[in-house]
Amino acid sequence: QGHSSGMHNSIGVDGEEERYRSDLIGGRDFANWCTRQGYAALCIEQSSLGERREKQLVKTSPHPCHDAAMHALILGKTLMAERMHDVHLALEFLRASESKGLRKVGIMGNSLGGTIGVYCGAVFENRLDFIIAGGCVSSIDQSLLRIYHCADLYIPSLRRYFEFGDILGLIAPTPLLIVQGRRDPIFPLAGCQQAISSAQEIYTAFSALEKIKLKLGDDGHQFYPELVASGLQELDIFS
Repeated sequence: QGHSSGMHNSIGVDGEEERYRSDLIGGRDFANWCTRQGYAALCIEQSSLGERREKQLVKTSPHPCHDAAMHALILGKTLMAERMHDVHLALEFLRASESKGLRKVGIMGNSLGGTIGVYCGAVFENRLDFIIAGGCVSSIDQSLLRIYHCADLYIPSLRRYFEFGDILGLIAPTPLLIVQGRRDPIFPLAGCQQAISSAQEIYTAFSALEKIKLKLGDDGHQFYPELVASGLQELDIFS
């Protein structure tokens, strides 16, 4: 999940009584979608969200991630890296189960969740078989440096060395499916296309241009499960 009340949305239940609900908007019940497609899903409750929200401070920021992001920075860390470490532990757990019929392991997320997927794909070399990044791709110059975003998306000195297209390119040649809304107000389409164009150059250098796909929805900042399904077919990941 991105910034939300937690991973309970991924399995389509409310956060209190965990009863199934049908009023989720924007295709956010990722795990339900996965199981309908025949995939197993492991949902991670991200640090500072849902059950892992801040519970100790006397006074907290109105944004659930802000306190944790600032605490990480003052300790010489980033909240993004802490969340990536959670993914790493999940991968260790899943890879230890390979003898039980596990075929391929990917990561899928939207908004913040998609961003974490991109960074994990760029850093965890050969640990992921595919990445599905929803609602999170745009150039840094046209998004993070121009439009308000949550503090946990900012990594010190990142723009001194990278644009977002370079980070996408670090995933090559691993299959990468990007799903974006044409009218996404915080990750503009022009910046998305710019970033993907840069990444495609790197994928081409790996002779893997066919392994990066962009699927565009007609609405805004949300997840598009039907586009993910068609994109996975085009990438032919499970053949």
